Amino acid sequence: MVRMMVAVLLCGVAAAQGVAVYSTKVGPLEGEDLAAPCQYELSLPQRDAAVGAVFVIFGGGREVVDFYNDPDLFRFATDEHLALLLARHCGGTTGELNTDPSKGAARALTAALDQLAQQSRHGELQTVKLMLFGFDDSGALAARFPIAAPDRTLGVIAYAAPLRGLDLTPAAAHIPQLIIANAADAVNPPTGALDYFQRHFAKGAPWAFAIQNGVAQDGGLANTKPLQFAWMQSILDALPGPAAAIALASAERRGYWLYLRMEGSAVGDARTEKAGSRSPGEYTPAGWVPDKKAANEWRDFVKKSKHPVDSKYP
Repeated sequence: MVRMMVAVLLCGVAAAQGVAVYSTKVGPLEGEDLAAPCQYELSLPQRDAAVGAVFVIFGGGREVVDFYNDPDLFRFATDEHLALLLARHCGGTTGELNTDPSKGAARALTAALDQLAQQSRHGELQTVKLMLFGFDDSGALAARFPIAAPDRTLGVIAYAAPLRGLDLTPAAAHIPQLIIANAADAVNPPTGALDYFQRHFAKGAPWAFAIQNGVAQDGGLANTKPLQFAWMQSILDALPGPAAAIALASAERRGYWLYLRMEGSAVGDARTEKAGSRSPGEYTPAGWVPDKKAANEWRDFVKKSKHPVDSKYP
C-alpha cells in the first residue's frame, strides 16, 4: 500500500517557503530487473503553484541527498517552477544498479509520478517534462533515459558517470545533455565521458561537456551548482512553451560554442565563441549552450585550476 507523507522541511529556505513533501514506492513487475520496490520523494517548493517540469535526482548516497536538500537548489526550483524528485533506485537482481532504463527504471519512475500526482493533487506531474541528474552509475542511467522516454525528457546532467561506449539513438541524442567529468576521477576517468560526448556531438547533439579540475570522484558535487543551474535555465529559456519539444539542430542554433585546451586529463584553458564563429586552433570542441550566462559559467568552471573538495558534501 502506498503511504503518503506530507511535511514541512525544518531548515533553511524550505521551511520559510512551506515546501510540501510526498513519498511513494513502486515495486517491480515480472521481467524487470529491480530487486525490490524503489523509493521516491517529491518536494514542491511552491505547493499551490503549477509545476512546469520535474528535476529528477537519481541516487541515494550522502552527497546526492545533500544536493537534493540544498537550499540553493530549492531557490532555483522556486524561480524556475520546478518540482524536485529524489529517486532512490534499488539495485537490480544482481545487486548492482541496472543502468538500462527499459529494464524497469523508466516505468517505475513514471508510475511514481502518476501516484505522486494523485497524492499532491498536481495532475500535471503525469505529463510534464523531466530534467534528469545522475551521479556515477546513476549518471549512466540518466544519460540513457532519453532512449526509453525521448518525448518525456527535457534534458540530462550526467556527473562523474561511466559513459564510455554508450550509444544513444538519434531521437535520444537530440535531447540536451550536460556531461561533467572530474579530472582526478580514477573510477570513471574523463576520457570515457569525453569519448561519449564527442561521438554524439559530432553528429549534431546539442550537448555540453565540462571537466572539474583537481577533483576525484567524490567531494566535488557542490562546486557544480552554478554551472548546473545556468545550463538548466538556458535550456528552459530556449523552450517556446513548457510542454514543447526542443528543436536545436546544428543549423538552427544560436548561442555559444565551447572549446577546451586539454593538458592530459585536465583543462589548461577554455574559450567560448558566438555560434557561427570559426573554430579556434589547438582547442577541442566542448559543445554548445544557448546563452551567454551559461557560456560564462561553463568557462569559469572549467578554467579553475583546482576546485575544492567541498566540506558541505563530505
